[in-house]
Amino acid sequence: MLTRLQAAVISGCSQVIGVDRIESRIETAKSFGATHGVNTSSVEDCTAAFKEVTGGLGPTVVIDSALATAPPTLDLMKMVG
Repeated sequence: MLTRLQAAVISGCSQVIGVDRIESRIETAKSFGATHGVNTSSVEDCTAAFKEVTGGLGPTVVIDSALATAPPTLDLMKMVG
């Protein structure tokens, strides 16, 4: 996750959100440049948490490095046309 996170930071993403169910991993992500963190074990609605962080829009790009959450991850992205 951290190399992908750093790539987002280096690419100039204004918001980089680290997501995990273990708080220490989120803190590590923040030390590598994540601007926000979402702990999936303490949030009932991940989509709402992402929309809160992004001002109601949802993320433009989602990188799921765990490959375990693909369908819910797609629901997080904002609609672009």
